[in-house]
Amino acid sequence: MLYNFKILIPDADFGLALACVHCLTQIKRIKIYAICNENNCDIRYSRYIEHCSFHQGNDTETSRIEKINEEIKKYDIDLIMPISEKGIELIIKNKELINNSKILGLLPSINSFNTAFYKDLFAKHLDKFSVSGPKTNLINPKNDLELETMKINFPAVAKPIEGPGGGYGIVYLKNTDDLNAFLFNKECNTQYIIQEYIEGFDIGCNVLCRQGEIIEFTIQKGNLWNKRQFSFQIGLEFISNEEAFNLVKKLMKSLNWSGFAN
Repeated sequence: MLYNFKILIPDADFGLALACVHCLTQIKRIKIYAICNENNCDIRYSRYIEHCSFHQGNDTETSRIEKINEEIKKYDIDLIMPISEKGIELIIKNKELINNSKILGLLPSINSFNTAFYKDLFAKHLDKFSVSGPKTNLINPKNDLELETMKINFPAVAKPIEGPGGGYGIVYLKNTDDLNAFLFNKECNTQYIIQEYIEGFDIGCNVLCRQGEIIEFTIQKGNLWNKRQFSFQIGLEFISNEEAFNLVKKLMKSLNWSGFAN
């Protein structure tokens, strides 16, 4: 009898969950289980999901891990596959509480994860390890003295250090007047980085790593975007680019990264 490989997605509310599920279904003999926090989660209606359960307890890390362990035991799960940043962070921080550590897969350390996730820490890491990146300043909202002493080359972009991704929250700044208007005329209550705006095109690199070494990768160049500025690519072509690969290889090594990343 052939064996079914059972994957649990613990953060199936995440917007890209259905896309991930459709990719997984290209592999034969995989059964997919999901946990959602909302009863109206889209993924519950997918014909590719073996079972979808709902986390209905207190919205705490402890209760979420308890629900994950419940599903692991109930369905004899082979692999936990978080797909959102917050889902990955939850598993990293609580991996000792998972009933079966062998089903966790590859994960980065919490320090490496935070460095990659928070844009200010990431910019400092690039500088420390001489990995090419845009010139970056960290600003605090409504700090006049800080802005007066800061050297910013315009045009520039403002990015929240923590955000939903996909280009949300990024603002194009032509000059100092734009920067002041953004900081002081809006409800800007979080920390931002200001980066030089570089004309060019985007190349993405997806990797699967083990302790800083790349196991598998793809490189892609965007050829279609939606109307929102700075959005992610919705159409792409797979390409080869040695310069991009070498840059990503150096970055993954410096982070000692384990797991997947984009």
